[in-house]
Amino acid sequence: MHCLQDCISFIMYIFLAWMSKRRPVTLVYHSVGRVDPSQDPYRLSIIPERFEEHLKIISKSRDAVKISFDDGYGNNYDSVFPLLEKYGLTATIFLITDFIDGKIVSQKFGGRGLSLRPLTWDEIKAMDRAGIIFGSHTKSHPKLSSLSRDAVREELMGSKERIEELLGHKIYGLAYPSGYGGSFNPMVTEVAKEVGYKFAYTNMMGSNNYGKEEGFGLRRVRIYSEDGPMKLKMKLRGAYDWVDLPFIQRLFVA
Repeated sequence: MHCLQDCISFIMYIFLAWMSKRRPVTLVYHSVGRVDPSQDPYRLSIIPERFEEHLKIISKSRDAVKISFDDGYGNNYDSVFPLLEKYGLTATIFLITDFIDGKIVSQKFGGRGLSLRPLTWDEIKAMDRAGIIFGSHTKSHPKLSSLSRDAVREELMGSKERIEELLGHKIYGLAYPSGYGGSFNPMVTEVAKEVGYKFAYTNMMGSNNYGKEEGFGLRRVRIYSEDGPMKLKMKLRGAYDWVDLPFIQRLFVA
């Protein structure tokens, strides 16, 4: 299936490459480190050398490209932070606060075999002072659409307040766990607004309109462990945006 997706997307890239400008794109990464592929079922971990190849491309891009990370893995400090500084780039990291606080382990949301340490609050504070932006990925990474309104409020408010308490300032961004269409609903977005978030990211492929980069259904471009420089260029051009169209989802699993 992935091979067929790549072939279709390459044909689309040939046409899209002629476009002079691309709408703002937000990439979503997770882990940057050396992980046995057999222990990484969701292909969340990209090796540092490949990530640096990506940053070289992003730093030279004429289009608006933002970088985000979900979950809050310790290698975001060990590997990501130095490389971002090297290329003069920044990123937003969406934290699962129960993971940071040691209440849950990475296997709960990253795949049964993925055992990675979380960021520490001292590391988060150091990155915050250096200009890295932080947001919430909830307390415990549940499927929000399956929860009661009170439980959603606890997940969203509890994580927001915890991050603000430790950093000493407000945070406004949210990334929905999983982030696909069925993982959030109007009730979830209503609660997010009520507790003080100003925008929320999905994990649905696509770009966002200029001037509309605040909202509660913002799209991102998913990055997987196998994505080399050419595939990144294709994704930045929008060659994979089609994979999350509703009728396509019946045929493919992105």
